[in-house]
Amino acid sequence: MSATSRRHRRSAGSYKAANALRQAADQPAVSLGITGPYEVVMQGPVMFLVACPLPGMAPELADAIRLRRDATLTGQCAGCGGRRHHGRTHGRAAYFLHDEQCPAGDRAIDGLVERTGWTGAA
Repeated sequence: MSATSRRHRRSAGSYKAANALRQAADQPAVSLGITGPYEVVMQGPVMFLVACPLPGMAPELADAIRLRRDATLTGQCAGCGGRRHHGRTHGRAAYFLHDEQCPAGDRAIDGLVERTGWTGAA
């Protein structure tokens, strides 16, 4: 298979993923249940696995997790205005670029986990 053919297949796959995520943004989120620390949510043609607040979690960490969940499902972060980006990055079809100060960003959540001593045990 030629490099051009692989590039076209990747491009078509990225388009399909981006199109499905755009369709999902217009649909209601339907929770299918909780599995461990994650909630399984269907939204149109897309299934999301999103972190959810757990019993015993510090309130500020739970709020950051909720903000991140809502950003994932709506496509825009209410905390920083960041938007979902489409394309293959870090093995994902979509990703968020939150502001450095946004509590829903990776570094902020990692810092909250460290400061609150959250271990995942209820």
